[in-house]
Amino acid sequence: METLIKKVLYTGVGLVANTTEKVQERAEKVQKRVSEFVEVDNDVQKQGKKIVNKFFKTTESRRENLEDKAKGLFDTVMSKFDLVSKSEYDSLIKKINKLEKSSKATVKSASKSTAKKAKSTASKAKKTTKTVAKKATTTARKATKKAVK
Repeated sequence: METLIKKVLYTGVGLVANTTEKVQERAEKVQKRVSEFVEVDNDVQKQGKKIVNKFFKTTESRRENLEDKAKGLFDTVMSKFDLVSKSEYDSLIKKINKLEKSSKATVKSASKSTAKKAKSTASKAKKTTKTVAKKATTTARKATKKAVK
């Protein structure tokens, strides 16, 4: 019986050793395959990145070209309508603001001048009124004295 147990034990150990070797071989093969896939994946990523970068460069170039064409077309249309450009518009706004400031200063000056003239005229009218009133009073007194006599 002892021999039978030894044989079973040796067979089990041999099977385990054999299985371990095969598992190691399979693990090495799997590791090799995974490394190949990772390497292929890196190449695919690099190619994908190149394609995306090329796409963006092409798209940017086309966008700039389209913008240039649109601007040229817009300028052509605008020149046919004889419209004011932005720089001309800005220049006109500056001139208008300058004229408004100038006219406000002129109005202020004219207002002060008119106020002085009005004050002077009012003063003269007051003096004239006093003079006329004095003469009227004097004349009325004389007339009253004559009438009383």
